[in-house]
Amino acid sequence: GLVGFRRSDYLQPHTLDLGPAVRERVEASLGRRPAGPIRMLTHLRQWGSCFNPVTLYFCEKPGGGLDAIVADVNNTPWDQRHAYVLDAAGQTGPDYRFDFDKEFHVSPFLPMDMAYQWRFDYRPESLAVHMKVIRGQSDYLIVGLRLNVHPLTGKAMWQLPLRFPLLGAKVIAAIYWQALRLWLKKIPFHAHPDSN
Repeated sequence: GLVGFRRSDYLQPHTLDLGPAVRERVEASLGRRPAGPIRMLTHLRQWGSCFNPVTLYFCEKPGGGLDAIVADVNNTPWDQRHAYVLDAAGQTGPDYRFDFDKEFHVSPFLPMDMAYQWRFDYRPESLAVHMKVIRGQSDYLIVGLRLNVHPLTGKAMWQLPLRFPLLGAKVIAAIYWQALRLWLKKIPFHAHPDSN
């Protein structure tokens, strides 16, 4: 089909179904296994290709509210992945806030000695995500999105490639276009830590 779900596009280990893989990742990091539903924010495979800079898994508590968020990050040129597990159990929502250090090299234009401030407004009918990358007292990157939640029906999947054609390819093209603009502005280039 024009749109599809392929297990290998998402969180490892791929030997497990996606739900158990997310639960195991949270349990390995936080020492508890989420028991409620898991909702995912991602791009599906379109026209045979798929790319997600980050896939978010929202692990809900059985009675409502969030238990944890797993952010599965992909760094474009190296095609490596890293999952941040954010403990949401101590927060009441719908606003969830997380401050943590950067652990994974994503962009050659951002050094490793940085931190993240992530904010989520998580509601049954909508989702807002605000992410800030900071170094010392300076903001280096601010991104955000606001979405309305709709059921993923067969009709909705059929309409996806028509409403948002070649989404993965557009995301990759936009990333490299921005990288070229930064390079032309002579923004300092930071090599991958593994290359040292």
